[in-house]
Amino acid sequence: MSSPIRLRVVMAVYAVALVVVGFLPVPVDRGASPVIAEFVLWMQRYVMPWFSYEVVEFTANVLWFVPFGLLGVLATGRRWWWLVLLAGAAVSTAIEAGQWLLLPERTPTPLDVVANTVGTAVGVAIGVGWMLRRERRRA
Repeated sequence: MSSPIRLRVVMAVYAVALVVVGFLPVPVDRGASPVIAEFVLWMQRYVMPWFSYEVVEFTANVLWFVPFGLLGVLATGRRWWWLVLLAGAAVSTAIEAGQWLLLPERTPTPLDVVANTVGTAVGVAIGVGWMLRRERRRA
């Protein structure tokens, strides 16, 4: 399988995962809540007293959108990094709006859009950095 085809397959799988997770009718962490609560308590007790569930949620949202930025830059080229960043913010906003309108058990927030956009930016930075490094090696 050639590299462009592989990239398209990975992007398609990621897009399906984004839609499935984004539009699950129940909170994504529902089954994991006791484990997350124990982890938060452990972190507060032994590592960071300020640690909270909100930190876990924000971090998870950031990490969930890193592939969006990375795959977007790899697909469009580093010149269009800003468009990938805008697309990440738009997709995140659409998901949160869909949750607000259609899924009463979900809790959409503007902070989720911020976290997802930060994740997109991290992915964009990784992708642009990787492409620049590759170009320098070839030169």
